[in-house]
Order: sequence, then C-alpha cells, then structure tokens
Amino acid sequence: YLGIYVNAIDGSQHLIIEENLIKGTVSQAIYLYGGAGADSTIIANNIINVYAFPVWANEYPYGLRVLVSNANIVFNTIVFSGSGGIGLGVYGDDCNVFDNIIISKTNPDFIIAYDQGNESQSVNLQSDYNVIYTLSGYLVRSDGIYYLTFGDYLNATSLDTNSVSKDIEF
Repeated sequence: YLGIYVNAIDGSQHLIIEENLIKGTVSQAIYLYGGAGADSTIIANNIINVYAFPVWANEYPYGLRVLVSNANIVFNTIVFSGSGGIGLGVYGDDCNVFDNIIISKTNPDFIIAYDQGNESQSVNLQSDYNVIYTLSGYLVRSDGIYYLTFGDYLNATSLDTNSVSKDIEF
C-alpha cells in the first residue's frame, strides 16, 4: 500500500523523485525518510491522485510525506481523498515548498491538507505560490497550531503570502 518509499541516506549527494504518476488506493503515495538526508533533495513534477486509507493503527495516510531536511518540493499536484489523513506533510528542516497544488477531498474524518508539523519541526521552512484547499478538516497545521481558514493561517505565519486557497477541477 506504499507508492514510492525512499530511505535518504545521510551524506548522499543528490536525491531526485520526479515525473511520477501515482493513482489509485494507497496508504502513503510518496514517503521520504531518513536522517538529514541527501545534500540536495528534489521532489518535483509528480502527480498524486489517490484514495488513501490507514493501514497501521495510529498512523495517518499521506499523499506526500517528507521527513528529511533540505528538500525542495516543487511543481507537484496532490489530490487526496479517503477517510482522513494528510495531503502533504513536511517535517524536515530547511525545506522549500513552492508551486504545488494540494487538494484534500475527504469525508469529515481528521484531515490536514498541508501539515508543517510542530514548532520543533520544519525549522526554516519556506513555502509560497501554492494552491492549498480542503473540502473538510484543517487547511494547515503550522508550529503545532491548526488553521481552518487560509486567512487565519496567513495572519499567523509569514508563509504562503502569494499562495491561494481554492478548489481546482481537473
């Protein structure tokens, strides 16, 4: 039930995950984990259109889950439906999230369209020019605070000032 599952080895020079189409039923479409990870990590131009469901107890399904530092997450489209979970989760330090479409269309179970983690996670995160939308649940979690609306998120953080929150039909 995993799509792409990568252990980024500390000290690797380059890690690139790009131009993938993942659709269907999964628990985690793309899952990138490891210590500090590679010196340069790029997750770009992927299309994730999945119905996600939890496989393990107490672990949410994800569209794209990033647990490494220094990742550049750009030009991805994530359309996430199912019974709860997280569309995009970024938990590593010094990551850049630009020009992505993150749409969560789930039932009213617990959901976060874009999870930036707790205050000890995602240090020095840069995020802008994204489309972030949820049909139900939380739009964003940043520094451990949950935001239902895009306006509340913008007023509380300095992130995504050029981003928008709207549904896009494909």
